[in-house]
Amino acid sequence: MNPYIPKSVASRLLVTGADGFIGQNFRQVCLRNQNISVRYAARNLSSKTLSPQDYVESGEAFDSTEFSEALAQSDTLIHLAGLAHIPVGSSEVDDKKIDAGHIGLMRDLIERMQKSAIKQLIYVSSAKVMGESSEYPFTESCEPNPIDPYAASKWRAEQLLRDSANELGFQYTVIRPPLVYGSGVKANFCQLIRLAASPLPLPFASVNNRRSLVFVDNLVDALLTCVDNPAAFNETFFVSDGMDLSTAALIAELREAMGRKAGLFPVPLAMLKATAKLTRTESKMNRLIQNFQIDTSFVQQKLGWQPPFSVKQGIAATLATL
Repeated sequence: MNPYIPKSVASRLLVTGADGFIGQNFRQVCLRNQNISVRYAARNLSSKTLSPQDYVESGEAFDSTEFSEALAQSDTLIHLAGLAHIPVGSSEVDDKKIDAGHIGLMRDLIERMQKSAIKQLIYVSSAKVMGESSEYPFTESCEPNPIDPYAASKWRAEQLLRDSANELGFQYTVIRPPLVYGSGVKANFCQLIRLAASPLPLPFASVNNRRSLVFVDNLVDALLTCVDNPAAFNETFFVSDGMDLSTAALIAELREAMGRKAGLFPVPLAMLKATAKLTRTESKMNRLIQNFQIDTSFVQQKLGWQPPFSVKQGIAATLATL
């Protein structure tokens, strides 16, 4: 890893969802620069090994006294709190809980903000609001087409944020990351790591798709770039590592970082699809063979942002923590 030190920001930051995957990595990045003033909010400190000096308990609806005090002492709010991505067709969480975890929390947060001095709210949404696959790289001007309840609720939370900002007069920024990976990653990327760690050769040599992804430290750097930045006010940005990979290339990168050869062999896509249909794993197979690309030229042009870490560096850092 390069000797990366995050950029300093003048604003006093408050970060929600600080006990989650992105939130914990945000804190680790910011610890490298003592000139960043930041407080972290988590719903329940009693069940976490979190230091009261750094964290405040927000409560289920951002209704704790500690959170109100932290809001009053902050200039910029970075909203990470919400549910982790739920796969299409999953019955783990119902639609009402998903909406409460995104739209409800956004509504509660904006209500609390009205009694504070917060000038900017930065919301981490998801590139999933665009759909599950792409024929060409999505840009910010493309119309969202959320497929599952998770993505739909993220999109409605974005709309609520924009409408509220226009009505109440605060600045907002929306960040839409694709698949995020890094230290402590779970869900889809963790499954891919387990797949790559298999001792068996894998049948993906013929998969020539392209998928965008973003290393969590690159995402944190993009968030810090947006803080108190007039060029980021009232804008929406896609961010990624800037290097879209096929499933075959990603598995090869993972196995190289594990000190192994790629170990891939070709199987026709039609056969992969047929096998997935028989085993009822079509949604998982689609994520392995379909395209999902985002175009990050807007954030590069508007903010001059470039990811500080390469995919290779991000994968190495991810595997080093397992």
